[in-house]
Amino acid sequence: MSLDTRGTKAVLLARLRVTLGREEIDNSTDLGAIGDSGEVSIENSVVPEDSASQIARSCTSRNSKQSSVVSRSSVVMKKAMEAANKAGLMAKAAAVKERQRKEEEELKIRQEMEQLEIKAQIQEASAREQVFADLENEFDESVVHDTHSVARVNIPQIQPQLDQVSHSPRVNNNGAAIQNEKLMDTLISYNLKSLMPKAEIQRFGGDMTQYNSFIRSFECVISKKLTNNEEKLYYLEQYTTGKPRDIVRACLHMPPGVGYEEAMKF
Repeated sequence: MSLDTRGTKAVLLARLRVTLGREEIDNSTDLGAIGDSGEVSIENSVVPEDSASQIARSCTSRNSKQSSVVSRSSVVMKKAMEAANKAGLMAKAAAVKERQRKEEEELKIRQEMEQLEIKAQIQEASAREQVFADLENEFDESVVHDTHSVARVNIPQIQPQLDQVSHSPRVNNNGAAIQNEKLMDTLISYNLKSLMPKAEIQRFGGDMTQYNSFIRSFECVISKKLTNNEEKLYYLEQYTTGKPRDIVRACLHMPPGVGYEEAMKF
């Protein structure tokens, strides 16, 4: 009898057992193991088809359970991946929100700096206007003073007295001219400075080797042009970075005079 070699290992073993069982039955029949009823009697006989079917069903049930376990693990894995992805998106959203907040804060500071710069330019223009007004007043006063001096001259007086009187306006004229000349020199120097390229200040980030040069540059370019300590403090915050900027920002909550002095000690 030929044996079918198809199927799994378990199925093949079952078929082998069935084949061996059949051979034992055939041997028993040849020896005349016949009962009184004339039929072949075999104790504990095994039906081959039933054994093979049970084994096949057992294998199918086992495979089904394994597939169920695999499917459940796959679902759990996908759920964990989705949770991790959601957590990453939430962290990214929080980072974007924090960055937007910082950008808005920096924009507000830049706008305040621009307003302070415009205010400083207005004060500078007012100062120039006042210088010209003072110069004009000095010139008008000198002209009026010279006119009065000439009017007080007594023509019929003798020549020495005439000479003495005539020299007095010259002295006054010389004094007024010297004063006017000084004012003109001041204006020319100021105008020349205004035509010079804007001085650049390197931002200070905490390197102590650059501290002295930064302070000198800040005082020369910014501090000398301002009289309000609060404005100086805002400019100081603009030209610092990192930890020094944090210190200056903390000083912004102090009174202007105290805050600027404390900030300059950082």
